[in-house]
Amino acid sequence: MYHYISNPPRGSRLPGLFIGPVVFETQLKTLKSAGYGTILPKDLGEYLTSGQALTEKNPIILSFDDGYEDFYTTAFPLLKKYNYKGILYVIYDFMDKPGYITREQAQEMVASGFVEIGSHTLDHVNLSQTSDAEALRQISESRKKLSEAIGTPVLDFAYPFGGFNYRDEGFVRQAGYLTAVSTYPGEMQSTNQIYSLYRIRPGQKINADLLKLIREPVISNR
Repeated sequence: MYHYISNPPRGSRLPGLFIGPVVFETQLKTLKSAGYGTILPKDLGEYLTSGQALTEKNPIILSFDDGYEDFYTTAFPLLKKYNYKGILYVIYDFMDKPGYITREQAQEMVASGFVEIGSHTLDHVNLSQTSDAEALRQISESRKKLSEAIGTPVLDFAYPFGGFNYRDEGFVRQAGYLTAVSTYPGEMQSTNQIYSLYRIRPGQKINADLLKLIREPVISNR
């Protein structure tokens, strides 16, 4: 689970959301050397729902929230360099705004085959604090508009702030998504959690520390 792939600006209120380019590339090198291959959430969803075989022996998913511009300028080239795939969960209304990717960049990345675009709602609201009607609108309209913008179906969803409840999982299913990711820590995925998949924050860990984080069981607090 990533957000910014850049160094935090001085005085940043949320420095933990930033992973510098050097650290990120070292993490990719570590994973590649250890034999990990990347899949996309839709691959995991198809595996969990229909048993379709995964293409990688040691599969991991690289996920990026919010749709920041530095994904296009920094992460995307590195994914191509290491032949890795990733999913970028985009806030639809933020596309084309300063600091975020453009529609043209999203289309380019999807066409490359290295990036899947997922939804992160229309304008990054905490769904658990919204009405039923607004939560459903944020979930369903963002899928529709993003699919139109990039020219391919949007199949996967991420809850802003990690805020959601069982109602919202039902809305995600109703809107036609295949999977959704949470911010709960863990790596054991199941059909019971297909709309609240676990993720791991790698932070600044590299080399042996990163591999230890991945390989040791993580117990979710959900």
